[in-house]
Amino acid sequence: MGSISLQFSAAGSASWVTVSDVALTGLLWAAGTSSAAAVSYDEAVSIGSIRTPSASGTDRNLIATATQGNPTTIFPDAFPVPAGQPVFVSASAAGTATIFYRLP
Repeated sequence: MGSISLQFSAAGSASWVTVSDVALTGLLWAAGTSSAAAVSYDEAVSIGSIRTPSASGTDRNLIATATQGNPTTIFPDAFPVPAGQPVFVSASAAGTATIFYRLP
């Protein structure tokens, strides 16, 4: 199993492009209180719109979310990500999002 940590000095987004096929297995969010992070296949997904949506809707590209109160999300099934596919992380505050993965 491997991991990658994306660090945020403030709210924002970052991406990770896999160099080989991987399967995402979990997310750990380490940050201050009342903060959260989201992992998705879509760079347009933001944790702000997930926490306080402006309208009803469906987002099919969301993989997982984690909050400081519930910082670790272990996926019930691994999410496959092919080599070259970017994975996006949106953070609501400064903190570190660690994505856990395994090789398929």
